[in-house]
Amino acid sequence: MNLQDASDTLGIMVVPGNGKSSFRLYEDDGVSRDFESACAFTRIEKNRSGRKLELVIHPREGSYQGAPARRTCYVVLEGVTDLPRSVTLNGKTTGECTVSEGSVSIRFSEPLAADSFNRININL
Repeated sequence: MNLQDASDTLGIMVVPGNGKSSFRLYEDDGVSRDFESACAFTRIEKNRSGRKLELVIHPREGSYQGAPARRTCYVVLEGVTDLPRSVTLNGKTTGECTVSEGSVSIRFSEPLAADSFNRININL
């Protein structure tokens, strides 16, 4: 993927150890030099306790030219080799799960709204 090409896909790689962690995703248009003023941040939190893993994708803060209002999403669970028992997105059972060498990928068919909270719950 060329980082200068606009993308409406959000991919999140998770190493699902116990406990909480978070990060802020930085985005800009990838072309202009307005990277300090025309940019956006999305906070993503992970919380795992036992077999329960929760990801919270906060609403995007800021904006830039071409920022998608909705985006497809996938999650890669690194080090997980068994399919999850269940996956929900905002309370609805969903997610197409596949296993590959040393990880599980979960692809969501319903795009996520960038201006809303999105909660992914995975029962490992």
